Amino acid sequence: MAAKLVCRYFSHSYTPEDISRKQMESPKSSPIPDLVVNPRSAKSAPIHTQQSKTSKPRSIRPNDLNLIKTLYALVDSGSMNNALYLFEKMNHSDTYIWNVIIRGFSNHGLFQETIDFYYRMECEGIITDHFTFPFVIKACGRLLSLVDGQKVHTKLIKNGLDFDLFICNSLIGMYFKLGFTDYAEKVFEEMPMRDLVSWNTMVGGYQIVGDGLKSLICFREMLHSGRQPDRPSMISALGGCSIEGCLHGGKEIHCQVIRSGLELDIMVQTSLIDMYAKCGRLDYAESVFNRISSKNLVAWNAIIGGYTLNGHFYESFACMKRMQEDNFIPDAITMINLLPSCSQLGALLEGKCIHGFGIRKMFLPHIVLETALVDMYGKCGELKSAKCVFGQINEKNLVSWNAMIAAYAQNGFLERNDYGLCYSWFGTTAIQLFSNMREKGIKPNGSTFVSLLSACSICGLVEEGWEFFNSMKRDYNIDHGIEHFGCMLDLLGRTGNLHVAKQFIEEMPLAPTARIWGSLLTASRNNNDIVLAELAAKHILSLDHDNTGCYVVLFNMYAEAGRWKM
Repeated sequence: MAAKLVCRYFSHSYTPEDISRKQMESPKSSPIPDLVVNPRSAKSAPIHTQQSKTSKPRSIRPNDLNLIKTLYALVDSGSMNNALYLFEKMNHSDTYIWNVIIRGFSNHGLFQETIDFYYRMECEGIITDHFTFPFVIKACGRLLSLVDGQKVHTKLIKNGLDFDLFICNSLIGMYFKLGFTDYAEKVFEEMPMRDLVSWNTMVGGYQIVGDGLKSLICFREMLHSGRQPDRPSMISALGGCSIEGCLHGGKEIHCQVIRSGLELDIMVQTSLIDMYAKCGRLDYAESVFNRISSKNLVAWNAIIGGYTLNGHFYESFACMKRMQEDNFIPDAITMINLLPSCSQLGALLEGKCIHGFGIRKMFLPHIVLETALVDMYGKCGELKSAKCVFGQINEKNLVSWNAMIAAYAQNGFLERNDYGLCYSWFGTTAIQLFSNMREKGIKPNGSTFVSLLSACSICGLVEEGWEFFNSMKRDYNIDHGIEHFGCMLDLLGRTGNLHVAKQFIEEMPLAPTARIWGSLLTASRNNNDIVLAELAAKHILSLDHDNTGCYVVLFNMYAEAGRWKM
């Protein structure tokens, strides 16, 4: 019922308002009547271009406070074109007005313009100070530009600003965004003085790079240093618990939240919901959610995602319905959280309705949403739709490639063409897609090889399977996980190499799980090898696992062999 209500809502939603990415505003009228804005300059104000030789000499004194206030007001209002026009009429020797423009570009998300204007400042010989660099460093981090970031870092060292507290905090954040944890740690260790922002940047930085353990260790060190955690501290530390699935640590931080008087902060409450859901305690997550007096869309999305993550798929749809009744309109994150529920339930109609809702609301292109759609269509057996969405992704990343490769690997043997006459192997298509991915310069990860090995198993490609398995460590330095051994065992079992499969299990560096022995049991069943089936069943029964399937397989094999008595 809940799924039908969701389908109805997404299918009959109102026409969406225009949603567009915020861009640099067009020139606005000046807040001061006497200031005349040149419309041609306002339309295009190049940063690198020097003033024309025929332009009139600047006649405005740099210490004219009224003009500086006007420049400041234009920047704060987002009228960067007007601000640049006024800037060109002012005396450029004043570092302050340069910093005002750089701050404006950075605060309005114009990060490339921030860096370009900084380089122009350098070319004109203007002295940079400790107010200049934090905004430029922020821009380098947002643009993921290590080269520019290191140039700026070198410059501030020459200027003797490498120990400035605010600049060091900015450098730590930049290096974490770039993924260079060692550089961030070095800056932090060499800081002569640290404040709460320094610690928060480190705790949050480890969370950004996915190292939840170090995030929690750093948080504990911060507490031992005598720092009182604030909202960002708690949110980052809870994020570390979410990454590691550390329920005990999350409970401790929850206690810390209560002692700090932050238990009613909705951002902290949302982080608690996310942490408890990812640690498998949905009851705790629901308890925190129900105590939120004024729920926002982020909190609703967190609990919907929690239901989906813990396999409560119908509840996720019902929660979305309650969110709608609370007058909240789903956003892209809501749909990303709901699509896995569609995948697991095989709810193709609801998935298509969500897709259509996203198109009407102009949420696309959105790399995460598009990847979730590829995954949903693949798991629902709609390869044509999955390929269509995948083809429309502008900048495909590793996750989107993995989703498409997995879609082919999950959908059986054959693909019918448009004329219904010719067939091709899904497995070989997945392998070809992997080759295309490598040609694009994208390196695979462990999930990529799970899909590839599954494809080889389905198609019986033994040699290709061994090649992919061996290339993981040899070519990409990826350690084999239990899921990779499971895929190889499936491949060997499907091709009837039971003794090789048994030897493969014995030589595994990891302890075989029930799934591993279950694969051998299934292969033994398919090849009528009762002796090997009994061996696999013995190991399965020795493990703390649901053994119902094991008993059923053995019973059927004994019945077919006429062995009705033990």
